[in-house]
Amino acid sequence: MGSHVSLLEFLEGRKSGRLLCYDPATGKTTVLITDLFFGNGVAVSKDGKFVLVNSTFNKKIFRYWIAGPEKGTHELFADTLPGHIDGISLGSNGNFWVALMNHDRGALTPLLGKFPSIRPFIAKFFRQVLPHVVPKLGAVLELNQDGEVVRGLYDPKGEKIHSITSVIEHNGKLYLGGFRNFIGVKTLVANHENF
Repeated sequence: MGSHVSLLEFLEGRKSGRLLCYDPATGKTTVLITDLFFGNGVAVSKDGKFVLVNSTFNKKIFRYWIAGPEKGTHELFADTLPGHIDGISLGSNGNFWVALMNHDRGALTPLLGKFPSIRPFIAKFFRQVLPHVVPKLGAVLELNQDGEVVRGLYDPKGEKIHSITSVIEHNGKLYLGGFRNFIGVKTLVANHENF
């Protein structure tokens, strides 16, 4: 159901994603950020001062400050990344790893806004055809504390791995997952930019 819901979110062009904070002591939930275009992936900084959240379909990452002088505010952390972003996680050095999905469907969104009645048909078509026609790509990015890309690991033709939706660093290796039910492992080597 998850991929179906994300597809409908994209097709309808809705920015209904939110970043929420739940307090188990009071049972209260607070909305921290609204209008995310499919909110997807959350990571807390190494010093615990901020949390990042992805806005998948407009390729943006937002930072919400949970401590320090800017506490309670949010800002754009990274913009115009080279693909739709999915999972995000904290790396051992305090940087962040971001998984990129393999396709950019943004040009279709304005068209669907003009013709809402065709959305269900387009959604059905995309679910059946998209996996067979979209070029495969494997990509993860390493972003520093300022939201700048410091390293990218790529499989441009998706020959070894593609459609990466999650990335976790552990003991010098990246563990990669995807909605196509796989787990990949990549040993990190300085300045290495391919899988």
